[in-house]
Amino acid sequence: MVDMKLFPKDALSVVGVWAQHDYPEWFPDVNIINFLEKGVTNYKQSGKYILGVFDLNLNFAENYKQDGSRIAFTGANPDVDRPRITSVPYYGVLSADGKILYVDAYAFSTARISTSLSTFPWYGPKDTTPWLIRQ
Repeated sequence: MVDMKLFPKDALSVVGVWAQHDYPEWFPDVNIINFLEKGVTNYKQSGKYILGVFDLNLNFAENYKQDGSRIAFTGANPDVDRPRITSVPYYGVLSADGKILYVDAYAFSTARISTSLSTFPWYGPKDTTPWLIRQ
């Protein structure tokens, strides 16, 4: 049995930077993701912010919503039909200690994460739930 702790009544905020710095190739849609207090996210890939399509002076941003330990947000894939950016719908569950964000995609056809059906670990380790660490 796994010792699972209950999520605290006063929910921890997801605001901050979440990443897999030791494995920058893992979960590229959401690694590195910055949840801002304004309810929007910014994204980095290859050490640079993903810039907006219509205004290359602004960081690409998408809205997110937190409800207790649950977070609904989007991943960003700037590599599809450049200069277009594909928004990929994701959801996450925050750990009770607020240090790990477990993520999964609503749409597997466009998500760049590992799944139990993955045949190669291109986007992260096979047979594990993708996770990000609070930085």
